[in-house]
Formats: sequence, C-alpha cells, structure tokens
Amino acid sequence: MSSGLAFIITRENKLTLPLFISFSISFEKESLFVCNPISMGFYTGAILPAGRLLAAAPSRLSPAGALRFLDRPSGRLGVGAFAPPRLSYTRRCRTAIAIAGDKRSEGDISGDSPLFLNSDDDEKQVIVVPRKMEERCFAGTPYIPVYVMLPLDAINDHGKLANPEILIEQLRALKSIKVDGVMVDCWWGIVEDSAPLVYNWDGYRHLFQIVRQLKLKLQVVMSFHECGGNVGDDAWIPLPHWVIEIGNSNPDIYFTDREGRRNTECLSWGIDRKRVLRGRTAVEVYFDYMRSFRVEFDEFFEDGTISEIQIGLGPCGELRYPSYPAKHGWRYPGIGEFQCYDAYLLQSLEEAAKARGHTLLGKVPQNSGSYNSQPHETGFFCDGGDYDNSYGRFFLGWYSKVLVDHGDLVLSLAKLAFEGSCIAIKISGVHWWYKTASHAAELTAGFYNPCNRDGYAPIASMLKKHGATLNFTCVELRTLDQHVDFPEAMADPEGLVWQVLNAAWDVSVPMASENALPCYDRDGYNKILDNAKPLSDPDGRHLSTFTYLRLNPVLMYTHNFKEFGRFVQGMHGEWVPIAAVDISLIKRYLPKALVLLFNYGEEGGAPRRHGRALPQLPAAHGQGPVRDPALAQEFWMEEERIEAEKQRVKEEAQQLVLIFQTEHLSGWRQGPYPKRSSKKFLYTCCFADTVEFVEAKMDTCKEKEVLLVKQLAACFKLFNLSRKRCLNSL
Repeated sequence: MSSGLAFIITRENKLTLPLFISFSISFEKESLFVCNPISMGFYTGAILPAGRLLAAAPSRLSPAGALRFLDRPSGRLGVGAFAPPRLSYTRRCRTAIAIAGDKRSEGDISGDSPLFLNSDDDEKQVIVVPRKMEERCFAGTPYIPVYVMLPLDAINDHGKLANPEILIEQLRALKSIKVDGVMVDCWWGIVEDSAPLVYNWDGYRHLFQIVRQLKLKLQVVMSFHECGGNVGDDAWIPLPHWVIEIGNSNPDIYFTDREGRRNTECLSWGIDRKRVLRGRTAVEVYFDYMRSFRVEFDEFFEDGTISEIQIGLGPCGELRYPSYPAKHGWRYPGIGEFQCYDAYLLQSLEEAAKARGHTLLGKVPQNSGSYNSQPHETGFFCDGGDYDNSYGRFFLGWYSKVLVDHGDLVLSLAKLAFEGSCIAIKISGVHWWYKTASHAAELTAGFYNPCNRDGYAPIASMLKKHGATLNFTCVELRTLDQHVDFPEAMADPEGLVWQVLNAAWDVSVPMASENALPCYDRDGYNKILDNAKPLSDPDGRHLSTFTYLRLNPVLMYTHNFKEFGRFVQGMHGEWVPIAAVDISLIKRYLPKALVLLFNYGEEGGAPRRHGRALPQLPAAHGQGPVRDPALAQEFWMEEERIEAEKQRVKEEAQQLVLIFQTEHLSGWRQGPYPKRSSKKFLYTCCFADTVEFVEAKMDTCKEKEVLLVKQLAACFKLFNLSRKRCLNSL
C-alpha cells in the first residue's frame, strides 16, 4: 500500500487541509479526491454505488477544474477503489467511474478499508467527473403537498390491515417530518374477490381510521389491475377470481400480443362496452366498484381525509398499453410490442378501416419488431419507416384513439361517482428512444408522439374536459445519467417531462408527479425539486402535489430519512441548509481505526506520544474502551516500526507547518485525554471522536445552522493515518 499526500478542497477551491494518507476522501457532495504519491497530482471521481470496483481510463483535472494540483511528473494510480455499501444510492446513481478491463472479482480485493487504493497495476486510472452545480434554495417557493405511497401489501389477501403496529410507527415518523399524507391502492382483486358486487372494505376502513387519527391526508387509487408482474412489485395480487374464471373461458378479455400471449394484468379496452363480465361491461364493473367505495367511506370524504382519488386505467394503474411486460421477456430498452391482437380490438380496427373506406388498412403492422428490438432494426420504426406513411398514420391514430377514448369513458363515470372530489390519472414516463424520430417505445405504449406530433396534447384536452389532474412519473431521472448507463437507449427523460408539463399547463390541467424508481439520494431529490418548481417558467407554475415511491424499511434508515425530510422541507418552500456537512458520511467513510493526530506548533519541536501505544480502541462516543485482543497484539508488534517512522513524519510535518501555518488541536478531547499546555503532542482517537467534535460544533452554531464544509476543513489540520495499521486494524 503506497501512501500519498492529499488535501480537502472547499467550495471556493482553496487548499485547506494537508493529509499524509494512503487514500483520501472529501465530504464535498459525493466526490472523492485522490492524490498519487508519485505524481502529487489530483484525480477526482464520483463515489460508486454499493460494492462497485472502479478502474477507469485516465484523466487529470486542468487548472480550470474544480481542483488545483501540484505540478509534478505524471504518474498512474493503482487498480482502483472500492466503495462501501451505501443504501442511499441505487442503480440510477451517477456512476461516472466505469469498469475498464479489470478481470478480478470483488472477492479478490484485499483490505477492509472503506475506500481502498492499490498500486499494483499501472494501467488503470480514475476519470474526472465535472463539478456539480450549486444547489438551489427553495425558501419562499410555493407549498407543494408531499404524499408517500404505502406498501403494496398494506392490506393482505384476507382484506385485513397487515402489520398495523409497524405501520403506525412509520406513519408517525412521516408525520414528524411534516409529510402531508399517504397514498394507498384499493385493490379490485381483494375487495371484490369472492363474487360480483360483493365488496369487503374492512381492512381499508381500519387503515383510513389510523390515517385520520394521525391527521394525515389520503390519496386513494382505484386499482383495477394485477400486482406482481412489474419492476418493484413485492406482492402478488391478481384480478378477482370470478374475473379469472371468465378469462379462462374467454381469454380475449385480456390484452394480447402478436404471438398470442395473454397479459392478465388488466382487462382489454376492447370490452369497455361489451357485456362479457356476467352481464356487465367493463366500465359498468368499474363504476359499481367506485360507487361502492364512495358510499362506504362517505365520512372520510366529508371531513377531508380523502383528498384525491386516482383512477386506474391500465397496467400499473397507468393510462397506457401493457407494451413492455417483463413476464413476456421484455428488457430495457426494448421498444415493446403492440397489444391489440385480442378479438375485440381487432374487430375495432377493422371497423375503423371500413369507416375510412379502406379495409386493407385494418391490420396490425407486421414489421414492427419484437419486445427487445431497437427502432433501426425494424421496418416500421426506423427513420423514414412505415410509421410515417399513410398506413402508419392511420394505424397509430386508431391505436392512440382507443387509449384516449378509454380514459374519457372511465373518467366520465368516475366524475359521476366522486362528484365534488378531486380525481386524477397517472401516465407513465416512457423516455427511452425519445431522441429518435419515431419514439418507438411511446408508440407501442399508445402515445402517438413522434418527432412531428404532440401525442400528449389530446390526453391533456381529455383531462381538461373532466377537470382531472395528470400525474406523471420519472421526474427524478436525468438525461445524462441515462446516457452513461444505457447510451444505446437514446433516452431523454428531462425532455419528455418538459413536453408533458407544457402539454398540461397549456390547457390549465393541474400537474402532479411521482418518482418512477426508488430514490434516496440528494441528487435525485434536487432534480425532483427543480421539475416541481421550474425556475425558468415565466408564469411561476408548479406541481400541485408530489407522491413519493414508496414507504419501505430502506427509506426509514437514519441517513435516508434525514435526506427525505430535507426534501419535504424544500417542497414545502421552507429554508433548507444547502452546503451542510453530512455527519453520516463522516461516520461511514472515516476509517474505523486508530488515527494518529500530529500537531507541531513550533519549528524544530519534537513530537511526544501521549502514553504508550494503546492495546484497545479509545473510548467511543458515550461508551467505554473497546478491547480487541487481536488488535492489541498488532499494535504492540508495530510499536518499534511506529517509533522508527516518527522522525521521518516529524520532518515532513514541520515542512508542511511552514507552508500551511496549521493550528494546534489541543483541547479536542477531554476525559481520558487531558488538555496539554504544550502545543507539541501526539495522541490517539477514533472516528467517533471526530464525529463527536463535529456534532458538538454544530450544536453551538447560532440558530442551529449546520457546519459548512470549509468550517469543518478548518477543524482538521494535520491528519496522519498510520499506514498499514489503518487497514489491518479494522
């Protein structure tokens, strides 16, 4: 293990802290700064998601970059760094450091350090990640209510509330950070499971009473779809048994692909007006269900506990065709397939062609590829393909009209059932292949939105007619991240979000939103805030509500929950500290080993050890000494080596004092380490001591302001990590 010299850099790019270390990280956002002992040059990169090994192409910061480096002959870094597990990051993390040619497995890595650098391989270096933009302050901005989706299985198969004690504690925690309410799915497959027109609302009544007692609001989803076949589904809730029995004898009630595979996630829109459900049409079944709910929970509507009803209109409760089902083999970023091969939709297509006067148009495209095709591989979606000729325009016009007509019909009945209440629908963010001419993935999902047509304007006009809110997903995604993870997908979530926002706001339709994938990091939250309250909108328009996906144990972890609370404050327009030090990052990444703190206040002064090398860890925060026999034995064995290194370290430190004018650190610890009158001393502490000091410093700040990065850097002066001992003592 080679040692090097590193510095923590403030936001003003000022050199504040010299470190003799084998590796270095800063607490500046999610960036790490590494200094090579050979070149003395700085390298930077984003912290990787859990358990990722980095070894990427070389690049070096220029003087105009976020860091300044010492001008020495160029050198190379080792195999790479190992980032520790961090639950606040997901697959969508900003992973700008890529794996490049490292054939070793993670199990081959030696050392348990939170951040491990090796210098055995001269072919790997770290690439540079551009400095992130400063965070925006949302104090004084409009108040946007924040809701949290409850677990999918909050109500069990028997119609009872599952784990009420745990749920109550979680709801209380949400209430403590001023979350406005929760969203819950009312599953058709649970409530009307036994027989037609027989409803069991007992579990939902119990849940609603708890929510009302905690003075939270409710968004309720009329979920007429199956749960369990999509990304993120951790429960299995099929359609009602009596509907499945009908489907066994008449499978055309389901959406069907070209291969004849039936998708049982929801009912085909072709039976909206067909009496195939024991004497009722599909929309009549939906209306009876909604009317029963409205009557059963009238008191919750009257006292305002139920603030919104979201109407499920398709798979995942979204207004779209089930064009990309994972259970049929679809994988991102496949274009999907048209879902109109059931008998009822084929009949509708033939009738539309006949009405047009060209019966030959009444067929589904045969050159549109399969689920995992790419646009250029098909004759229909490629540039200049059939999607833009007369036949393609006819078919896509009919295909999207069926979608809009279904939403129009169901919402007209929902408006009747929930008269006087706010109703909403959800539209999925199909952002892949958005940068191609055809927008193939959107076309198969039913959104007729090629580059020369606005496919969301007809949906917005339909919602305007019914006074409904449009709930759109994927507001947390960044286009640049998609290009890093899936460059072949030609995705543009940011462009799609802006198109849908403008389509709705142009006709004065309220816009709500939710995240498409789990989000726990500040970067994702900031992106949501930027989309929720656009800075560049001249009319000051903003989202009406935001719903977070979803309540789970990971969200309740201390660090993640604090970040979420900070996000809620921003959505509510409250002041949030921007450049705050994240104490949990210090706890996570500061090496869990003994750290030798050096301070040389006078030139030529000799360091003095405070006592002998301790055969135990120093007292942790509020706890007694932690004894470790193996660690103690190692400390004693290294006693002589440490003594031999002291003289060399002393000389190096003295030179640095002359350059950086460091201050003494006496008085940091009380109790087992009494304050010394001399400025020349050496004593030991662990990472808990540092955290204790920072937290104490934060408590003394005026008006509870959070310690800034540059203030923290001023507190750390000469940090010298003993080389092998830091790694082997973990």
